[in-house]
Amino acid sequence: MNRKSQTKHKPASPKRRNNHKTLIITSTTLLCILALCVMALSVFAMKKHALKDDESEQSAQIDPANDSKAPAGFSFIGTGDCIVDDTIYTYYEYYNGNREFAPIFEYTAQTVQPADLSFINLKTPIGGDSYGISGSPRYNGPLEMLNALNQTGFNWYGAASNHALDSGKDALINEVNYIRTTFPDASVSGASRNQEESGQPVIREINGIRVALISMTDSLGSNKLKAEDSWVIDTWHSDEGGIDYPGIKDRLSAAEAQSDVQIVSVEWGNEDDSSISDQQRELAAFLADQGADVILGSGPGVIQPVEYIQSGSGTTLCYYSLGNYLSAAQTRENLIGGMAAFNLNYDFATGTVSFNDVKFIPTVMYYTPSLNEFRTNTLQTYTDAMAANQYVTYVAGTDFSRDFVKTYVSGIMGSPENIQLVLD
Repeated sequence: MNRKSQTKHKPASPKRRNNHKTLIITSTTLLCILALCVMALSVFAMKKHALKDDESEQSAQIDPANDSKAPAGFSFIGTGDCIVDDTIYTYYEYYNGNREFAPIFEYTAQTVQPADLSFINLKTPIGGDSYGISGSPRYNGPLEMLNALNQTGFNWYGAASNHALDSGKDALINEVNYIRTTFPDASVSGASRNQEESGQPVIREINGIRVALISMTDSLGSNKLKAEDSWVIDTWHSDEGGIDYPGIKDRLSAAEAQSDVQIVSVEWGNEDDSSISDQQRELAAFLADQGADVILGSGPGVIQPVEYIQSGSGTTLCYYSLGNYLSAAQTRENLIGGMAAFNLNYDFATGTVSFNDVKFIPTVMYYTPSLNEFRTNTLQTYTDAMAANQYVTYVAGTDFSRDFVKTYVSGIMGSPENIQLVLD
């Protein structure tokens, strides 16, 4: 209230001798009112400043862009090792007169294709004819096999394995380059074309969720790399043969800085051993603690159990080994693999991951004694008629029926909590 308004509303003095007293009272009143106004303004300013500080603190803790996003999710399918043996592509081409390998995967494509993210581990390199295609012990497959895998529906290729360098660094780089250039919508992890590329996390956005795709192998087998070429392939082991904790931590930290979800495929374990080794458990616990949301294991050539790991970072879904997906192995155990299947849900406001519809889907590799037919199967598409004409059944005289597969898978996997074994 200003002075003019005060004077306007003040009653007239009844006598002149009281004018001075009235003026003193009026001045005092005005001073008091002014003092109160100043105090009120000071309190308001302090509250406003505190409010701004509080808003600044909240904005530093919550990303408004993410906070406004509704929770989202995606579906996932992942398979085990793809072993491109010369038995497969040589006889297929001989009998069919071409390298159109897609029919090999016809029975599993119906499971792979609907998924938003579909993973396959390239156990053996697929560098193409220029580097000499060959089988065991130093593998290298024809590029046409990558075409078939793309037609099957795979859009994430893990290229880190102990056989990855069987045909040399250039063959592996050619494999990575072929995938990146021929299938621009696909991702490849674990191997790089140059040193600059190796330092960049592979990030794939799915339904608004930024997903980091990481692949690592435990060893390079009998293959060696020069120190200056260590960027070619990602490994998790130290020079002493143990776990490279600092290297793994750096890799996951770099990925986490650019993504919402981290999925790690890792080669580990003991060959042909369906039990989980102490080192696998140790590495799995460390990966979970570093923020890995999903771990996809391979390497032993046989299936291993699946479980949830609880850590300070939350819940991690870990498939210890998905076995072999494509191979010309000669034992039943090496011809049985599995698919990891789940829906991953992400809450942008809280940054939390959850899972539903989590499954382990058994797979069976089928090929005939005459080597004129090769088929990857889920257990649903594998029939007893196939079992009767299975190469292993014919050669070794062993039971490879659907019932055997069910019993074998159940014995290895047990009854994992909140995870469905798809046996029917």
